[in-house]
Amino acid sequence: MTTVRPSASNSIIVRLEIANKPGMLGRITTVIGQAGGDIGAIDIVGFTDGQIVRDISVNTRDEAHEREIESRLARERERQAPLI
Repeated sequence: MTTVRPSASNSIIVRLEIANKPGMLGRITTVIGQAGGDIGAIDIVGFTDGQIVRDISVNTRDEAHEREIESRLARERERQAPLI
């Protein structure tokens, strides 16, 4: 059985607006890593009142893996709504 690894040919860019506080980016990157995503780049897009907007490039295995990562990030956002 061959294991398919995340690849730049199956990458997504996720734009997130998160609280501009220590530890918040770590929560997001942990969710991505636990889902098996491989982070390629993290860029700051802008700032709003107490928030920071970031684009995170994530290498994935396939479209199903992309959806899984997006779903996990959405769940984390709901769980941490007052913070993210």
